[in-house]
Amino acid sequence: MNIETLENAVHLAKTVGYSFIATTNVKKVPHISLVSDIDIDFQGRLEVTGWFCQFTSANLEVNRNVTVVVWDPRNDIGYQITGEMERVDEVERLNGYAFGLEQEKPMPQVERMLHIKVHKILDFKKAPHMDVEMKG
Repeated sequence: MNIETLENAVHLAKTVGYSFIATTNVKKVPHISLVSDIDIDFQGRLEVTGWFCQFTSANLEVNRNVTVVVWDPRNDIGYQITGEMERVDEVERLNGYAFGLEQEKPMPQVERMLHIKVHKILDFKKAPHMDVEMKG
């Protein structure tokens, strides 16, 4: 994993204003969520924040492997970042949080930050490309 490439991916995500995170459940069924914010911590781990739905949270309990995708469709440049979630922090709760409500209604009540150890950063674009690790 190249830290300069990771920095470029985070910069692109902040520029385009969105990125996606993919998780899978125990049956390997994928689920995609939008990311609210993305950054890098002092150890070079990816910090991904969002009001993730119950499927993302449940998937991470059984499978810590994730993929984060950042893509600028106008210029067709992007990154596919694969890694493993090492920990999750609750960042914020809705006022009036009700225990168990996230499982009953589709409205997330907790904003979470996922700390991800990055394994590989691959090119991501609409144009033909090879899935080889990016070097810078």
